[in-house]
Amino acid sequence: MLRRIAFLVVVAGGFAPSAVVAQDPMAQPRAVRTSDLVRVMPRRDPKPTQPIPEIRVRTEKFFNMLKEGKTSQAYDELLADERLGQQPQNVQLLLQKTEQALGLYGQLLSFEIYDNYTVGSRINVVTYLTFHPVQPLRWRFVFDLSEAA
Repeated sequence: MLRRIAFLVVVAGGFAPSAVVAQDPMAQPRAVRTSDLVRVMPRRDPKPTQPIPEIRVRTEKFFNMLKEGKTSQAYDELLADERLGQQPQNVQLLLQKTEQALGLYGQLLSFEIYDNYTVGSRINVVTYLTFHPVQPLRWRFVFDLSEAA
């Protein structure tokens, strides 16, 4: 059973990470380490196989709602019963970043699976590409498939 979802979402065409964690404005910025960049770069041998139905239904519904311009509703559906969905400032940050990306790159035209793989016995990482008038975006979803998560 799918129990938890974590995000590293909306990375525009390049490899700059877009963190979805509210940050302390008083915290000192730190230099980007090479190890940080390696984690967000796409795999060299992507496997665009469809995820399990439970994940596929959720992500496709999410992207179809984004296509219709229903950003807030898309996140409400995706994050229903999720820990991240119960953190209003993080959800608000997701909404702002998504609206900003759609404003810069244009309305979502279509989407497709780019990569799907598991890490260990519980984690499923699914990466999608969305296509826009200006340039594509990469979306990475990390699902914890354990019952106890």
